[in-house]
Amino acid sequence: MSVSLALKASARSAYRDAWRASSALFAGDPPVLQAFRSKLRNDAVFAAEAAKDPETYERHNHLGREVADFLRKNVVQAVKVSEQGDETWRIRLTKDTELGDNESIKNQPPIEKISHRSARKREKGVSQTCCSA
Repeated sequence: MSVSLALKASARSAYRDAWRASSALFAGDPPVLQAFRSKLRNDAVFAAEAAKDPETYERHNHLGREVADFLRKNVVQAVKVSEQGDETWRIRLTKDTELGDNESIKNQPPIEKISHRSARKREKGVSQTCCSA
């Protein structure tokens, strides 16, 4: 079964989307930008050659779009700005960077700390009393 022209166009679109996301993210860092683009190109060529059925091809396209979305929203570029030994960094946020409020982390239920042995006993329903012989 061959891959349709529409799926190939979708793959090119996903590739361009990841390419643009890398341009925005790695601006000002040519070695990292070049390394990412080289990896992106190699993976895209390998995926195109390896995927012969449309379902696999579509999964690769979807993964490419997810990578681009992840880069835009969850990865930031940081540059060390101080030269006198203290650890001062400047991060470059974009309009697409996703900022969380940490409320979900603050209000997590407490974790019950138990040993593995007591957990296994509880699962089996074994009582704590010893049996007589």
